Amino acid sequence: MVAGLLFSACLTCAGVPRRANRTSDLSDLHGDLAFSLYCGLAAGRTDENVLFSPFAVSSALAFLSEGAGSLTRTEILSALGTGTEEEVRSAHAAQRDLAESLAGQEEELHLATGSSLHIEKTFGLSPEFQNHSKGHRNGAVRTTDFSNPRRAQEDINSFIEKETRGNITDFLQSLNSSAKSVLANYMYFKGRWAQPFKRRHTVNWRFQVNSSLAVEVPMMFRGDTEELRMLYDTNCSSTVVQLPYAGPLAMLLLLPKGEVDQLRPDGCLSFTRMKFWLTNLKPGRAEIRLPRFVLRQSYPLRSILEPSGIRTLFTDSVDLSGFSPHRKMGLQALHEAVLEVDETESENHGGKGATLDFSEPQRIIFDRPFMLVIYHEPTGTILLIGKITNPALN
Repeated sequence: MVAGLLFSACLTCAGVPRRANRTSDLSDLHGDLAFSLYCGLAAGRTDENVLFSPFAVSSALAFLSEGAGSLTRTEILSALGTGTEEEVRSAHAAQRDLAESLAGQEEELHLATGSSLHIEKTFGLSPEFQNHSKGHRNGAVRTTDFSNPRRAQEDINSFIEKETRGNITDFLQSLNSSAKSVLANYMYFKGRWAQPFKRRHTVNWRFQVNSSLAVEVPMMFRGDTEELRMLYDTNCSSTVVQLPYAGPLAMLLLLPKGEVDQLRPDGCLSFTRMKFWLTNLKPGRAEIRLPRFVLRQSYPLRSILEPSGIRTLFTDSVDLSGFSPHRKMGLQALHEAVLEVDETESENHGGKGATLDFSEPQRIIFDRPFMLVIYHEPTGTILLIGKITNPALN
């Protein structure tokens, strides 16, 4: 089932310079934040899969900034790299532009992303925000009866399931006893490849998780008749491959020669390095073997955001008075990212004709832990970033 884009944000296309410029600025903001947050999440998770959406997280922060005050707002804007009201408005507009652009790609992209704030019904909502939010789609604010935790959990999960058209279920696994409000932030993505893999070529394959564990996974295959863009980064001892989706998104795959967790945050894990890869990718031909997997990862937003300096949001000092006049919100905040990667077999569009030289080996096999980035090609905005340590784990 195609899930439409449910959170507004971002780029219209060529021919609208003002929007293009502000969305390009947004990509730098998101990119730096993306790799910073990824490094924080991946630290200490050596044998775990990691996946999150920096676009969804930064969109949630932009959404919260609309109703935040005092130190809460200051910390949010600092993490986003914005300070003035003009910068805040520009960031919000860029997010709306990009989301609106992606929302029109339903044939190619199954994408659902959003933020919703669920507040204890006795707290009440700010009339100013209710009026303000009618003309915007930065997120949903709704009231819930938290006096019955089980029913509140069911209500929130039902809302998220409906918003994602059934692609995210049981979002909230448990409700904290002190919770009187919940911030739900999520992204679901499944794209159609510009050059699909063929399902009949998928076979079971050995994937080496670490030195002592190997698992069997369905391994997709694509022959060298189709053109790729790729490079070998000698500084990072890694092969980098771009796999475009139909539409404006692409997946960037990073296969280190050694262990993925040994990549240096100060060198190889940065938005600056990613821009270097995108600038230096060369066309060529190679056989690709890539696992088929579904990855669902969920994290407390606190674990993602505190390293970036956002702390007040998760304390009794939180100020979300723009949403509700009640001061002690008891906020529980969660982020979930879901990524489906399969053959998405359709008609074979074929290669692009000429054979192009590629000095590296002609077979690239993702049979050990690797990194991936899904990004918006026109702007470089990162939608998802993660590492696949064990594709057999959902």
